[in-house]
Amino acid sequence: LYGRCKAEFFRSASIKAESDGLEFAWGRIFWLFGPYEDRRRVVPYVISSLLEGKEAQCSSGQQERDFIYVDELARAFSLLIDSNLGGAVNLGSGSAIAVKDLLLMIAGLIGKKELLKLGALE
Repeated sequence: LYGRCKAEFFRSASIKAESDGLEFAWGRIFWLFGPYEDRRRVVPYVISSLLEGKEAQCSSGQQERDFIYVDELARAFSLLIDSNLGGAVNLGSGSAIAVKDLLLMIAGLIGKKELLKLGALE
């Protein structure tokens, strides 16, 4: 439902912009992470669990995602606004990483790799 609503809004906004003679760009956000994120999302969940000395139970992490830090996304939106691009524009880092690789990097930086439990969840 969420995806359908976003797609319908994009379609409606595109039609309205065209009928009003306006340029329209739609920045599509993918795997964003950063401060104040809901602790149930994977990156803050792992960080907070490890910092609290608790196990972080995760899937195998084989999925590949294009993660982008919130400050980089803000920069990407700024560049989009100043560009001549129109329509749907994907905003991301430009390269996918396996979720497990990101989580292992986080666990390594925190120094708690032993608490990261990859494969504990389906």
